Amino acid sequence: MATAGFQSEGGAPDSNWSRYVAASGGVDPYGNADDFRHRYPEDIRLAAGLGVNTFRFSVEWARVEPRPGEWDERDWPITTTSSGSCGPRA
Repeated sequence: MATAGFQSEGGAPDSNWSRYVAASGGVDPYGNADDFRHRYPEDIRLAAGLGVNTFRFSVEWARVEPRPGEWDERDWPITTTSSGSCGPRA
């Protein structure tokens, strides 16, 4: 299974995709998408329950690094915890 940051997180403050959506006029805004960043424990558990043994997801870097060299310390724990949640299951 694979997702992209804008598909799973949504609501990025200033990403290439959010600029494209704003400029296009024809693409529906993605809002919070499926809100993976807050629902990752349930999403990972459900995927594992379906037999998914590989899960590739990306992080919306515009949220973690809103400007070059500037890190959002409030968002980093969510990013590291969600990626740390993916691991071998018994």
